Amino acid sequence: MKKDFKPHMMYDKNGKGYKADTYEQHLAMKKRGYGHTKPSTKKKANKIIRKRAKPQSGY
Repeated sequence: MKKDFKPHMMYDKNGKGYKADTYEQHLAMKKRGYGHTKPSTKKKANKIIRKRAKPQSGY
């Protein structure tokens, strides 16, 4: 695998991307739970919208 390695992006659980320039960096990120696909932030955005949409009862 090391000889076939190509630098690529890896993402943490929040969707922040980091570039794995070496195979060793890739393994270290994988060990920390980083993945190859960027997690969808749509779920997070929906939660914020629903939270703001609640009517405020001041009476």
